[in-house]
Amino acid sequence: MYSVLVVMHLLLHSLEASGSIHMSILDQTEIDRANTSRRAAALVDIHSDSKMSRTGNTLASDEPVSESNRNESMSSSTQNFVPDLEGVTAKRLPSTAPCDLKINPPSSANILKKYCDLKPYNKTPCVQIGNSKCYCSGGLVNCSGKKNIPNLAYIPKLPAGSVCLYFANNNAKFLQESFFANVSNIRVLDFSNNALTTVSAQTFSKLKNLEYLILNSNSLNSRNLINILRFAPYYRLDLIGVHLDGLSVFKTFTNITTKQIVMDFNFLQQLDLGEMSTLKNIQLLSCRCCNINGITSAYIPTLTQLDLRNNNITDFPKTCRANSTISMTREPRIEENEGSSPSFFPSLSQLYLDSNQIVQLPESVDLCVSQMNVLSFAQNNITRIPSKIFASLTRLTRIDMKKMANPIQIIESGSFGAPSLSTLYLNRNNISFGHGNISRSMFEGAHKLRDLYIDHNRIGSTPVEVLEEIFNFTANVEHLYMSDSGLTAIPVSALNKLTKLQSLFIYNNKIQAIPDAAFDRMISLRRLNLQNNQISLVRETSFSPETIARLIEIDLSHNMFLCNCDLLWFQSWLKSNGSRVFDHNDSYICSDIHNVRVQDYKESLQACYFSRSTYIIFVVCLSIFLFAFLLFAALFRYRWQIRLMLYERKASLRDNVRMQGEFKFDIFIIYSNEDSDWVEKCLLSVVETKWKLKACIHGRDFRPGAFIVDNMVDCMNSSKRIMAVISSEFAKSSWCNFELKLCQSHVITHDLPSLLVVQMDEIESRDMRSAMYALHNSHTFLMLPDPYACADEKYINQQMEEFWKRLHDSLKNLMPEEQKNFRQIATQTSVQGSIQAGPPNRRPLARQMSEQVPKTNQATNARNFRRLQSEMPSTAYGSSNLEFVREDQRERVPILESDELDEQTSVMRL
Repeated sequence: MYSVLVVMHLLLHSLEASGSIHMSILDQTEIDRANTSRRAAALVDIHSDSKMSRTGNTLASDEPVSESNRNESMSSSTQNFVPDLEGVTAKRLPSTAPCDLKINPPSSANILKKYCDLKPYNKTPCVQIGNSKCYCSGGLVNCSGKKNIPNLAYIPKLPAGSVCLYFANNNAKFLQESFFANVSNIRVLDFSNNALTTVSAQTFSKLKNLEYLILNSNSLNSRNLINILRFAPYYRLDLIGVHLDGLSVFKTFTNITTKQIVMDFNFLQQLDLGEMSTLKNIQLLSCRCCNINGITSAYIPTLTQLDLRNNNITDFPKTCRANSTISMTREPRIEENEGSSPSFFPSLSQLYLDSNQIVQLPESVDLCVSQMNVLSFAQNNITRIPSKIFASLTRLTRIDMKKMANPIQIIESGSFGAPSLSTLYLNRNNISFGHGNISRSMFEGAHKLRDLYIDHNRIGSTPVEVLEEIFNFTANVEHLYMSDSGLTAIPVSALNKLTKLQSLFIYNNKIQAIPDAAFDRMISLRRLNLQNNQISLVRETSFSPETIARLIEIDLSHNMFLCNCDLLWFQSWLKSNGSRVFDHNDSYICSDIHNVRVQDYKESLQACYFSRSTYIIFVVCLSIFLFAFLLFAALFRYRWQIRLMLYERKASLRDNVRMQGEFKFDIFIIYSNEDSDWVEKCLLSVVETKWKLKACIHGRDFRPGAFIVDNMVDCMNSSKRIMAVISSEFAKSSWCNFELKLCQSHVITHDLPSLLVVQMDEIESRDMRSAMYALHNSHTFLMLPDPYACADEKYINQQMEEFWKRLHDSLKNLMPEEQKNFRQIATQTSVQGSIQAGPPNRRPLARQMSEQVPKTNQATNARNFRRLQSEMPSTAYGSSNLEFVREDQRERVPILESDELDEQTSVMRL
């Protein structure tokens, strides 16, 4: 016994001398990043690796993200979209890394530090005989690196509180039954790289609390693997590079409770998941770099993460079971009964297929993974993205399909329309977004898209109009990456569609100038990266004071600045903010002055003010001013003649073209429901019966089942002219005001004849909204006479007759020839009809007043009547809630604001 301890002491001392293996897991960088809070997450199935994922993917796309930006991105992206594999390699395996264990050696440092303290100081020897020792620190026992260790019968007893045993690189080939007898409380065991050849049947039976077992880089035959699996760890088993050639050994066990199995760097060739179906608790399966050519799917209801990166897979894994008729748009129930789910993997939330040979994606009906949260298939041979392929995956938040081997040539409509998609990597695919096979509605349905990576594509050759149409469906994007895209100018009009944009990365392009007020409409923009372009001048007009106040981070380094008078404003801004706002503060170099920073060049202000170029500019500006003044004076002098000439010509052309078209209706009438009796019983009887015009009203001619706005637009487009019957009730109705605004916009934007307005009663100014004010300021009204305004019935009849005559004259050009001569309308129709068919909420009061008060006092009654009707509540037929208006309808029928209406209608007034 003493001799064994002496030998161990000497061998442990050799580790201390070398120190290389020990320091590899106790690297100071890893120590500084260690967080004690991670120990409490020891048994969390999917621990956070978002930092590695976020920065890893960013570096993969060459995105220079600052520390503050990275922290914000990490905090907003704590989704579990990276598998729990941080213990597999010392650094994240790049998608282009070769499958070579010498280049990517496994390391258990990240797993060990979840349980134990890896700090290299305050270490004490666990076993010390002479100069040989095992180090203890924070629950970790480090006995690794003893290459010439003898064949121990057992591990010596360790101090109380030891939970992690790092026994790698010790050349321990034989494990007897009593080997772990003294360390039964160990929870994490790393036995990697020991050239293990023999494992006794009961060797691991002593480790009752074992949760993590790491056996990487050992040559395990089937018999040894059976003896290990008989007492498999509770949580995770790592079998990286153990020369597995199949998974049949797993079929013999039905009581394995291990949740995660990592089998990277083996030689499986054909992955038959049916051999893993006996593992009832398996949640994560990783088979990276296993030379897999094909996959046979099987029902594994508990599997949540499947990592098959860096293999030779040519077909997308089959996820739908045969004869499945259950719709995947519903929320599936995960049950033990194999026949209850249409999916082979009803719990699968993360699937990684990067760096394979997949050439085609399945159709949406063949994706039976409704719980999918992350789907990554970068670096494959896919050239076509089918329409609405991800639409049924309601939980999908992240898609990674960057850097395909061949350029993506076809993207169909709604290809990325996953309702919960928040992050999309489409970068490095050489996509020409202006090509006809690339749908401009590819993002339709992706309402929650926040991070969009489209860098390293051919955006520079794409017309701005195409980008505008594409960005119409990405209004909620917050972080946009467009670097290395061949841009020669900033597509300002397209970027203005992104109303919630916070970070814009357009570096490494060929942008030569920043337009005036380029970012003023991007009210949410906080970070701007324009480094490494060809910008020579930054003008004060490019950044308004409001934009400067909003920006917290801007990078304009590595541009071709011309340090002259025009750059003094930017120099002042750069000096006053420095590194607080500007990234890479020392990389702003003058291109015309050797090795001088923009902050350091000096220019005389007096010379700038009185330079020769200033005089030239002054003379040119003065000449332009004089010419403009003379032109303005001439135009002002003859303004009314010019306006009259242009208006008459325009009106003549407009009426001729308008009347020659094919229309279903002659006139479209808008009115309030409170005025429907007069319109339908009196107005229509004259317009349609007597004047033979075809009128369109909402209660009779709107198509049932269609949206109200659709019906309105169809009727406006199908009518030669529009009539508005307005009243105080009309003015109070939110829906009527919206309808009026829509008609005004339609008239102005389509260059149509002005609205024909009939006013039924007086409208208080307090009830007028913007559309009504615009109407009052730009139109002449037909006022419907008040039958109680005068006691003289003959006078009232004359007024009504005059009303109908004026209305007839306004509609004369719409009538057939035989109706163009005005015929007198019967008095009964003109007076009593207007009374009886008046607005329903005013007619009873009018009749009551007429009956109770003598005829001589009817003028007084009319005033009382108007006072009473102003006190009555009004009800509009339409709701003030405008949720009926669809997004596509807003695009097709632009609604002008009141100030725009005033501006445009003022030009048309004469």
